[in-house]
Amino acid sequence: MTARILSLTVALTLLANSGLPPTPAEDLKSEIQQDIVVFATKPIDLTTAGWALGRFEQVGLDLPAVEIRFHNDKERCGGSGENYGVWRTRSESSDIIEMCTNRGFHVLHELAHAWADATLTVDDRAAFAELRGLAGWTGTDMPWETKAVEHAANIIAWGLYGEPQIRVAKTMRADTLSSLTQAFEFLTGFTPPSQRDKLDSNVDFASFG
Repeated sequence: MTARILSLTVALTLLANSGLPPTPAEDLKSEIQQDIVVFATKPIDLTTAGWALGRFEQVGLDLPAVEIRFHNDKERCGGSGENYGVWRTRSESSDIIEMCTNRGFHVLHELAHAWADATLTVDDRAAFAELRGLAGWTGTDMPWETKAVEHAANIIAWGLYGEPQIRVAKTMRADTLSSLTQAFEFLTGFTPPSQRDKLDSNVDFASFG
């Protein structure tokens, strides 16, 4: 897929149930990928979305058409205290990402789901699961942390985030920087920008629960 990047005014719609006064769209402009629409509840949502989309652009990971919808509560994300976002596909139009946080890592994670679904073949997914020592890509009866699809999303987000020690505990607890870098390279074909000079250290988990 070729890169589809252009400069335009972000199509910003304030969600009707946000309870916030409208923010003029002409005051919120950014460079965004074609066919990507952001529905925001506040300006910081748009800032975070633009940053995350920019990380994919900078390394040449092309995203499919997608809508990113930010919400002020977690009902659209399953209502779980640990669920900050949900990625869904919508046939013949675009992927939909429901975000119940504007934390950058979580936005990267959900965008990585959209990228992986559009990019990785069945064989790619099976090989990645084998690399990670997992039974398969995904499944309704599989615990979250054993799904290769979640490992892939976390590893892409980790590599693009720019902080060498960021991680999500359940999928990265046993990793070193080298193993995470290997997995990122397997998925993308290149070394993550945040790890190019840090490949000999273990991940420091001291700051994370």
